[in-house]
Order: sequence, then C-alpha cells, then structure tokens
Amino acid sequence: RGRVAAALEEHDANWNMIEVLEQFDGFVNHITVQDGNKSIPASNLGLSSEVLANLVKSKTFISVFSGYWDHASVRASLRLYHALGPKKMRLTVGPWSHGALTCSTPHSPGHTTKYPVSHDLLHFFDCHLKDDCAQLNARQGPVQYYEVGEDRWRTAEDFPPPSSQWLSYYLSAMHGLVESAEKSAASVLHRVSTETSTGTTSRWNLVRHIMRYPVAYPNRLEESDKLLAFNSQPLTSAIRVVGSPLVNITLELQAGENAVVFAYLEDVDPLATRIHYVTEAVMRIGHGITARNPTVGAWDSITRSYEPEDFSAPSGREIVELSLEPIAYTFAPGHQIRLSFAGADVDNFDISHFKNLASTWTIHFQEAVLKLPVLR
Repeated sequence: RGRVAAALEEHDANWNMIEVLEQFDGFVNHITVQDGNKSIPASNLGLSSEVLANLVKSKTFISVFSGYWDHASVRASLRLYHALGPKKMRLTVGPWSHGALTCSTPHSPGHTTKYPVSHDLLHFFDCHLKDDCAQLNARQGPVQYYEVGEDRWRTAEDFPPPSSQWLSYYLSAMHGLVESAEKSAASVLHRVSTETSTGTTSRWNLVRHIMRYPVAYPNRLEESDKLLAFNSQPLTSAIRVVGSPLVNITLELQAGENAVVFAYLEDVDPLATRIHYVTEAVMRIGHGITARNPTVGAWDSITRSYEPEDFSAPSGREIVELSLEPIAYTFAPGHQIRLSFAGADVDNFDISHFKNLASTWTIHFQEAVLKLPVLR
C-alpha cells in the first residue's frame, strides 16, 4: 500500500491533458505543459526527434502493435519503424481499436480480437532475453499487416511493400473517378454542411475504445446527401491498396475565408446497398508542406509542421494536398471506389475556434486526382 500511495502522490504533479487542450488554437508551438516543476513545450511530447534519436542510439528492441482504427497510430508506428529499422523493431498492424481491444472489418461477424497478442509478446521476449528466436522468426518478416477486405495476414520488409505502384483516378465533372484527367476548366459547387459526421464509434473516440466499444462506422450511404462524392465504375478485378493514398484538388472558397477539409476513401458495395469507410485525411487549409517523400504510399509522403511560420491564410484558389491515414484494404470486383469530401465531422472534431469558415466550395477538376498505392 505504501508503494501505491507513493506512486499516486508522484503522479499528482503530472501535466493535465484538459488544460493543454484548452490552449489549442490550431497551432502547437506555443503550447506548454507543466510537469512537476518543469515547463515543457507540447511539441517535445511523444515521439519527438530527441526521443527517436535516443532510441536509435540505445540497445532497445521494440515490438509494436498498431491498429488501423486507433487514431493515427499506424502513421506514428511507421515513423518509429523507419527510424529504428527491422533489426531493432517488429511491427504488427491489425484492424484494431486502441490497445487491440476490439477488431472491425466489413465482413467480420463479431468484434472480438482473435490475434494472439500475448503469444507474440512472449516470443519477442524469448528471443531477446533467452536467445530463443525460432517462433519470432517463423513469421518471415519484420512487418506483419492485416489486409482488410481480403481478411488475411501478410508479411513484408516494409509498409507498404517496395513493389507498390501508384494507381491514379481523376475527379470528373460527372462526379466520377476516371482514368484520364479532365482537360476542360470544369468545376463543381458544393454547399458545405456543418452536420456531417462519421459517428461516435470512430477511430478518433479513444474513450469508447477503452470502454471496449468497437470501431463501427455506420453505413456511409446515410451521409451521402451531405457530402461531395466521386465514384469509380464497378471494378472488373480486385484492387489491393496498401499504404497512404494521396488526394490533390484545387479548392476555391466562397462566403468565407477558411476551411477544414475532410477527405474519405470509401468502398461501395452495390449488392448490399452499403458504403464502407476505408480511411481518411483531415486538414485546415493553409498549412504549408515542409517536406515530401516520393516513395509510393509512404506515411510521410507529405509533411507539415503546423507551426505559424508555415501557415498562409487562404486566398483565392488553393491547391489542397492530403495524405490519407495508412491502410491495407482490398476492393472486391463489382465494388466501386468512392472519394468523398466534407467540411465537418461534428461528433469527432470541434472546429468552432476556426472563424469565418466558407459555406461554399468550388472544386476545379484540372489535375484533381486520387492516387492509390496498389499491389498488383
């Protein structure tokens, strides 16, 4: 009891997350946390450059379990993996919520995680503490990932695998995703709904994750009237998307000078009259790109600092480039790929502190493109 009391007393001086969140106004550079007697910039928390550098120098071996539906944890896990490399880290990515507490795929009959996480951890410790690596090495690759849709595990040296290629779909005036870019100066007008939502059991609702609520997106068909959506033709063969898709559009704002853009990749199942959520990106326009990675499907294809010095207030037409959260997903033959846009997600993001949000958008189609990292 004495040790527990001492531990609780020690944690009394920890920083308060609520107080930190109340400081947020769209930038992170000025936010500080009070940790005991120390004042720490929020940018130094988590996987900061300093933490990564120390891990690289250390003799620490790491086994990471990450979930597609756990916030943006796959992106963070890949950042750690690419810093440490396959000799120091094993990565397992599944269709999980936070802590692999629940599992969700469009075709799974339930949400109970069946993957033996504890067995993997046991094999990891056997390898590094007992020099017994037979079970750990049996999986043939430092990266193991679950392919949603095909519903099977795969192994690789990296995520996405080096053999990935870009498959481009261009947005068209007929609300389609087509193989050739629009040559005319066509555009589409979209009145932004402030009521769009991905539901309360989304990847972003960590409290529900901890309470073991599964991440269960509602039928996206129900939101269609509020979204600006573009559909491909029915697929003649399966398409395996592995990595971070990219979206590039030219956006013009009317009746406002600000915008938060939500982009969703979705799977249209015509026989089930259902549209499945696949992955997404969200960004307040104006944040400049500070670095690029040309690797197909890379988690860091686009990097932004979210610092004031790299922000430019929107004016006129804006080129909006988005990197969607990493995913491995197979679109079945007969299904359609859908890309949809929204200006809000009311159940998951409070954007009320962004003033003068535009009520109308115009998307111009020249060079408007969805790029999917695919394995053929």
